[in-house]
Amino acid sequence: MLWIGVGILIVISVGIIVYPLFFKSLEEHIQSVSTEDISQKNSLLSALSELEEDYQLGKISKEDFQRLQLHFQRQYLKEK
Repeated sequence: MLWIGVGILIVISVGIIVYPLFFKSLEEHIQSVSTEDISQKNSLLSALSELEEDYQLGKISKEDFQRLQLHFQRQYLKEK
């Protein structure tokens, strides 16, 4: 009976020690993924903005503009 109590106490102690370590790294991973998603979305929006400027300045053709615009918009929607 004493050994069962000691075993339960050891399991609880290990659980208390390991629990914060595991969930802290899980939180950090979730935050880094969120940050990467936001960064990717911002990059796509910047690319769309630059593409529009290039088209208005006559640096790219209308066909290229439409094709690239559609590509960036689809990528952005995939990230949502």
